[in-house]
Amino acid sequence: MSEEDAFLHALAACPTDDLTRLVYADWLDDRGEQKSRYLRLIVELVRLPPDELLGSVAHDEMLALAVVLNSVWQQAVGRRFEVALIEFAPRDRYVLAHTLMELLQLPDGIAAEELVAAAPTPLRSALTYSEAVFLYLDWLRYRPLFQIRPTVVVLAIPAPEGGPGGRFDIVLRKLPPDFWPHWPEYKFSVADLLGLGTREAADRVRNLPATLFRGIEWDDLEPTLRRVRRAFNVQWTEHLPPDALSVIPSAPEDRR
Repeated sequence: MSEEDAFLHALAACPTDDLTRLVYADWLDDRGEQKSRYLRLIVELVRLPPDELLGSVAHDEMLALAVVLNSVWQQAVGRRFEVALIEFAPRDRYVLAHTLMELLQLPDGIAAEELVAAAPTPLRSALTYSEAVFLYLDWLRYRPLFQIRPTVVVLAIPAPEGGPGGRFDIVLRKLPPDFWPHWPEYKFSVADLLGLGTREAADRVRNLPATLFRGIEWDDLEPTLRRVRRAFNVQWTEHLPPDALSVIPSAPEDRR
């Protein structure tokens, strides 16, 4: 699995994992990929109150980006939103059910009535932001049918209790150009970093890319990256290249 595939796999498994979304954005930034802005906008929109979403600057920028970015990729990384029915006037139950059957192209009136009875409830979930907005705009065409208008809103999908796992692997992709000729100067700091003997440490970093750490929690990620950089930035030697390290989501078995 490639590094980018690891991000896509993690977001498919947990679409509300905004930590992974932000790390993926950093990963794209390191490679000069401007689509990283799409990921950051998702997180910005998630953090806004629902009544501010549609009038926000992030809303306008997101809809503009959605036109030019690959739609398959947007589906893979952006299914973070839903359109929800919050409340309605009881006397409008029948009209609302009929309206939802048409709006959502439901197979029969029973499915529509079940949605109405479940309010507050999502009408459609796991949508990209633009999909949620366009569905909401379709709903607006039906509002004149109601004297007391039902409350239908665009929302971020609630994150699971406790939030996402947010565990990551640190992968070494490049070594300083003078690393092996100066191994005696590096060996103790690298061995101490990895908690290995000097021979085992040399074996770990000999074949790149090499995974240095697995299952690092979000709060520990930046301190661990600083430790890695210090270990490979030994006095009188060339430093670790800026693109030498990658951070990718841990495999599911490493998130436990």
